[in-house]
Amino acid sequence: MSLASLVSKSWIRHWCLHLLAKVENVVKTTYISQQNAIVLFVLIGLYVVLCISGLRYLHRLTTGSSARRYELRVDLEDFENQTRVAVYSNFTIASSNENFRLDLGAYNGDAGLYF
Repeated sequence: MSLASLVSKSWIRHWCLHLLAKVENVVKTTYISQQNAIVLFVLIGLYVVLCISGLRYLHRLTTGSSARRYELRVDLEDFENQTRVAVYSNFTIASSNENFRLDLGAYNGDAGLYF
């Protein structure tokens, strides 16, 4: 997907206008210069675009005719260094039309109510 087609989406336009309003508010309420505030929000925007690109990649990887079964493992650690694990037998990432929904297989692990 090209950047031009991404910007043409209405939610991106809305998000950009929202960011510009945030830049104006940050400049008014802090000692950050307008230039630095714009750079900060552009970096945040690039991060969001990269996250969306990554989700699209994961969708292609986990679905379709050539998709393999992937196990999802989540390791958790609290502030007292106690660890828990949650393992799902399979997972898929849905398409952008389905808001990149995460579908999980059978659960195994000791994370319980922590997760």
